[in-house]
Amino acid sequence: MSADRTVQAVDPVDAVAMGVETDLPTDVPLLCRGLGKRYGSMQALDGLDLRIGPGDVVGYLGPNGSGKTTTLRLLTGALRPSEGSASLFGHDCWSDRRRAHERLGYVPSEPDYDPRLTGAELLSLSGRLRGRDRAADREARKRTVQRLGIDTGRRVGELSRGNRQKLALALALWHRPDVLLLDEPSTGLDPLAQDVMHDLVTGAADDGAAVLFSSHVLSEVQQLARRVVLLHHGRVIDRADMAELWRRTPHRLKAIVATAAQAVDLAEALGHTPGVGAVEVEDRTVRCRFSSTVMNDVVHTLAARPVLDLSVEDTSLDEWFDDALDGFTRARAHGGGGR
Repeated sequence: MSADRTVQAVDPVDAVAMGVETDLPTDVPLLCRGLGKRYGSMQALDGLDLRIGPGDVVGYLGPNGSGKTTTLRLLTGALRPSEGSASLFGHDCWSDRRRAHERLGYVPSEPDYDPRLTGAELLSLSGRLRGRDRAADREARKRTVQRLGIDTGRRVGELSRGNRQKLALALALWHRPDVLLLDEPSTGLDPLAQDVMHDLVTGAADDGAAVLFSSHVLSEVQQLARRVVLLHHGRVIDRADMAELWRRTPHRLKAIVATAAQAVDLAEALGHTPGVGAVEVEDRTVRCRFSSTVMNDVVHTLAARPVLDLSVEDTSLDEWFDDALDGFTRARAHGGGGR
């Protein structure tokens, strides 16, 4: 589609009165412009700008109460924004949510379905509501159910937390949505089911879906996401491309040498290398942190010495998360803010 085509969700005159944007690009799967939500005097989400393209997977991180679920509920049309806009392929998530839902898959943090219905009945209802109940659609639902290992003959009220989560994933994924929103998708899943979920989400992104998912399991975000956004007190305080994140965050090195004297010599050499810090010596063991930009210098220093054992680890997403929150807290104490 041409980038200059737009969707008018409501009559232009009414849109001005309602504060609804009418210049929403139809070729962008997910777009937030200054999106905000207030509950009385509390600002749950403040000025979110976010754009997710086809095939992009964005991890949405933050402590409890930071605004992650509020964002996802705004994107599904369950909440009306207090300011700004959110759109899916040019359809405003509030004023044109029926059209926005056509290409959307959503896994809520707490799946809440009619306990009297069976999984099969819910999946069939999903197909009818979407106008997708042909033989090929029924086969797609069957394949997704089989991948996740769901007993669709049981009523929702009889399902465990993990099996309700599997059902939520099946409802979100079977129709191959172009936008996928996941709120704590691995909650209640056993390790095998988590692996299947990861494969399904990765497959959806490889097929071109735009994915936004929140998770407290940072190892999961590290595995799936191509970008990460960190939210705190309703504001974005950091965002990074995963590849860039690994380039800019330090690695941890641990080297063991034959004698304590050799350890002191190695520590001094590393300590004089630009880009190397936090050098520590304990008996025959040397530890330090270094950036990717000085990898060759570190290797040269190590190669010139009798190292018996060596290990290098990447800084984890947990550490970036903690560092970013600490930095935000310090900046806020001095009058700074988010970005």
